[in-house]
This record gives sequence, C-alpha cells and structure tokens, in this order.
Amino acid sequence: MNNNSFTLSDYLLTRLADLGISHLFGVPGDYNLGFLDRVLDDDRVEWIGCANELNASYAADGYARLRGFGALATTYGVGELSAVNGMAGARAENVPVIQITGAPSTTAIAASAPVHHTFGDGDYSRFIRIGEEITAAAAFLSASNATAEIDRVLTTAIVTRQPVQITVPSDIALLRVEPPTSSLLAVVSREGGERVEADRSRLQRHLEDLLLPARSVVGVAGHEAARFGLAAEVRALVDETQIATAFLHRGKGVLDESAPLFLGLYAGELSTGSAREAVETADAVIVFGTLFTGGVVPFTSVPRSDRMIEIGPEETRVAGTPYAVAMLQSLRIVEDVLAAGTTAEAESVQLQQAAPSTHSDDEPLSQASTWAVLTERLPAHQTVSAEAGTSYYALLQSRLPEDTTVVAQGMWSSIGYTFPAALGAQVADPSRRVLLVIGDGSLQLTAQEFGTFQRAGATPIIVVINNDGYTVERAIHGAQSAYNDIAPWNWQSVAPTLGATDALCLRATTVAEFRSALAQAQSSDRLVLVEAVLPVLDVPPLLQAVADAVSRRNGYQG
Repeated sequence: MNNNSFTLSDYLLTRLADLGISHLFGVPGDYNLGFLDRVLDDDRVEWIGCANELNASYAADGYARLRGFGALATTYGVGELSAVNGMAGARAENVPVIQITGAPSTTAIAASAPVHHTFGDGDYSRFIRIGEEITAAAAFLSASNATAEIDRVLTTAIVTRQPVQITVPSDIALLRVEPPTSSLLAVVSREGGERVEADRSRLQRHLEDLLLPARSVVGVAGHEAARFGLAAEVRALVDETQIATAFLHRGKGVLDESAPLFLGLYAGELSTGSAREAVETADAVIVFGTLFTGGVVPFTSVPRSDRMIEIGPEETRVAGTPYAVAMLQSLRIVEDVLAAGTTAEAESVQLQQAAPSTHSDDEPLSQASTWAVLTERLPAHQTVSAEAGTSYYALLQSRLPEDTTVVAQGMWSSIGYTFPAALGAQVADPSRRVLLVIGDGSLQLTAQEFGTFQRAGATPIIVVINNDGYTVERAIHGAQSAYNDIAPWNWQSVAPTLGATDALCLRATTVAEFRSALAQAQSSDRLVLVEAVLPVLDVPPLLQAVADAVSRRNGYQG
C-alpha cells in the first residue's frame, strides 16, 4: 500500500493482523462506516457482520479463546453499550477482546453538537468512562495521539490478556499516518531485568527445597494457562514428569483428560473422583494459573498454603513467597527441578464416571445418558462449548478426549454466550469442529446468529437441551415458579427461519434417537441442530450440590 494513502484505520488493521486476528465481528453504524470501508479493502481481515453488538462481542470472545485475540467493531453509544455485557464477560474471564468503536467527528465533538446516539448534552466522554470501568485499557483517539494510543492499549491487551476499547472519531479513522515499523508482539516482553534474573535463581532453589523431598506431587490447572497460550506447555510438563493432575472448574480443557493420571475436577468437597484426596494430601501442589479465583463452583476447602506452588501469568508464589518470574519461565524451571530427581510417587488414579453402556436404547433421555452418549462419540481434536447451566456442570463431570478445547464462561456465566462464541471459535479454527450444548432458555437470547453461521461457512453441531425453561434456576429456587418458564419454540424450524436454510435439524427423545442423531450430525458437513428433549427438573449431580450452596448463600433456605 502506498504510504501516502495509509490511514489510521490501516494502522489499526495492521496491528490486528500482527496479533493473529484475521476476522472482525460487528455491526455497522454511520460513525464506523469509513473504518469498515478500509476493512473491506484489506485482505488481511475479513468482516463478519452479526445480528447485534452483544452477539458480536460474544463471537469475538470465542474467537480469542482459540486465536489468542479477537476484535469487534461497534458504533458510538447505542452500539458500544449493547456490547458492554460481552466486554465485561471478557474482563471477568481474562479474554483479550479488542472493541473498536466509531465515534462522531472531531468537529462535532469540539462543538459539543447534540448529534444522534448521544444524550444531546455535549458530553462525549461518558461512554468511554464506562469502557474504562470494564476494560483493562481504553482510549479516545485524537489527531495528536492516535497511533501512540493504539499501541498503548493493544500492549495492555497483550500483557494482561484482558479486553480493551479504542474509540475512533469518524474523521480520525481516515487520518493519514505512517505505517508501524515493528510488531507489538516483538517488542512486548515480560522477561529481563536484574530482579527477574535474581528471582529465577531464588525460585529454583525454593522449588528444589519443596519438590525434591516430596513423596507426592499433584498439578492443578486453572484457566490462565489457556488464556496466555500455554496449555500445550502445561500438558508437555505433565507428560514429561508424569504427575497426577486435576483441574479447577475454569481450567476445564487445559489438561489431557485421556492421561492415566488425570484426576478430574478439584473443588473441595464437590470434587470428582480421587481429586480431593490426592490434592489435599499431596506434599506439593503445583497450580498452573491463579488459585481459586472463584466462579460458579464454590470452594469448601483448599490445600495447605505451605505446600502450594502458584504459577501465575506474571508472578510465581512458592508457599506464599512471590517471585517475579512469568508463567512460561516458571514452567520450565519446575519441569527441570522435577526431572532432576524428585522422589514423588505416581499413583494410577482415574476419574470416576458411569459407563455409557449402562443406558439402554429405549430409555428416555436424561442428563446422565445425554452426556454419556456425547462423551462416547466425541472425537479428539475438537472444540466443545457448554452453556452456563446444566450443560456446564455436566461438562465438568465428563471426561473429554485428547486435545479438546473448551469454550465456556465459568466466572461470568452470562446465558446465551456460547452460541455466538461458538461462531467465533468455529471461524477462528475451522479444522476443529465445534460441538455446542446449550439450553433452550439460553439459546432464545442469542439465536439471531443462525444466519451468520451460514454466511460465515461455519458448520458446528448444536445440541439444544429442551427442558422447558431455566432448569439451573429451578434447581436454585422456584422449581415451579412462573419466572423460570419460557415460551416454547419449535426448534426444528428456528434455524432455517433465522437464515440457516441449509441446516440439518434433528430431534431426539430416547437414547437410541440421540445416538442416531449424533451419528448423522458427525457425518454431515452442514450446520446441525439436535434437539434433545429432557425432563424439566433433571440436573447433573454437581449442579444440584452447587445449587444447594448458592441457595443457602443467597438466603433462600432457612
């Protein structure tokens, strides 16, 4: 491109491409159309228009979980505010989503003009103040600071793996600027410095003191290993050292669950299989990510702090002592120490779960049989997404095949999230077909994107759990209350009605019908919707335990 025609929009698109972003989700609005013209002219970033901005933010989130970073475009006020929930979820879940908002021109701003999509009071900083509360960094660009502010905000996203927002006045988007001379990824580094070098040596000595005498060492995976792109490194360490491993609920998908020493979910008294005993009696517990950062699964007990090694993104703590050593370097040091001669004993422990064969073909579908069939038929190297509610809790208790990527919101838990997120995940890596399990109530919130799936060429398998309402809320409180009811939809006609005219729509009420539907889905190269009809009050055991705890915490039980 001729430098004389290189605009601020081109600069921003160059930065997005450097981050591995090749798709931009969003909704057009008159304040971002000049920027979108440059998007359409740029062969590095493809535009994917969504039905609304909230769904676009969810899609960008799902995309970022597979690509590392995601982006969406909104227009000022009405558009950016529609995306607030999605951006807040990205903040809660440590997902680096970049929101690009088109704003009125600098002329309108300077005149405090009462233009549309504003309150008419001349305050143009109101919405960016909201963005500052939700994101890790936000910028309102001007002619004097545009490229520097873009780099500052994107650097924050790289370092923190948190969402950011960039607001671009319509005329600034077309401002002529110089192209960047280097990649941000090349210049952003968390290594170096005398303190870091000294802390590496101190960390290694402390790890040797704790790990070398240990008779039992257990690893526990959190979500941050995946967010910082280090899940493969964690799996390699576990494979090399052969330590037993469990996962915190937000870390589902980080570990190789086909490994013989996989323990399952660790959540104190709510743990599955042998996880609680192994973690809480170990001489040393290595946590890959921040320990116990909360979410929908409460912790009723934790390991002793003097036995814990917490490997965080920027800092590692050994028995509470902090070291300024980032996750990748800490993983390498831990692996070296364990390989150097730990006396830890490996125990062959397995995740306990019911065998799929216990369910007869003619029995009605239930949560147990649905997930038994799903895990029985799920191939390796795919993406699995489970909506907040019964699906998420069932997923936590299910053992997944090798190299399964999980897309779920364990902290924010916004219902409807996973459907657009599945769009983003499928677009991010078409080679990993997405299997989404989502409840009927949740899907009603974001079903507008069926047509977007078809336009984008995305062909996931979508299992809709038709259990007639908000079963997760029924489990917590109000099992028969009207506020947990929803309007019934004809799920066999929803997808084609909303634009997925080529979708294959199936329905299952028994185990045999569900097996047959999944077989058809997996052999099809089309978007497939499988409606699985389940009892209204049927919930996975983990959900019932969590629901009872939440009900007590909310004061619903005497």
